[in-house]
Amino acid sequence: MIVRSSEVRECRNAEVRRSGGPEVRKSSRMFCAGLGFLMTLAVFSSCGNSYTAKGHVKDFMSEKMALTDVDYIAWSNIDSTLHLTDSMLEAMHERAQTSRLVKGQIKYQPRTAKLNMITLKYAIKKDTLNATFYLDDKFAGIVGVKSNPTTK
Repeated sequence: MIVRSSEVRECRNAEVRRSGGPEVRKSSRMFCAGLGFLMTLAVFSSCGNSYTAKGHVKDFMSEKMALTDVDYIAWSNIDSTLHLTDSMLEAMHERAQTSRLVKGQIKYQPRTAKLNMITLKYAIKKDTLNATFYLDDKFAGIVGVKSNPTTK
């Protein structure tokens, strides 16, 4: 049996039409590339938020908590909450002041509906301490801070 080149071309063209053609393959490649770009962007933006949050915490500790010579042991991942009310924040502020976690009456960043939080395990001299810092949804500053019990 002899096969002509025109028959081979027809067969190939029929296969391309059945598979959706080169346009479908090109669009699926573009979709995968776009999806990869979005995932990369999400990873880098979360790293940026973490870097910003840690910077605010370090500044807050040196300026508002008057802590010097701090060893930062471990940072948690950034998490968020919608469950912290105004009255809970007020109680947190009072507790931080009465327990001398912060120095005197300080001005916090205004709260937002969604708050981000990061926990830090740190050491001062030979004491190991834990604190959770709450930041507004834009990572503009500290909304509240609380001391956590230290577990070994």
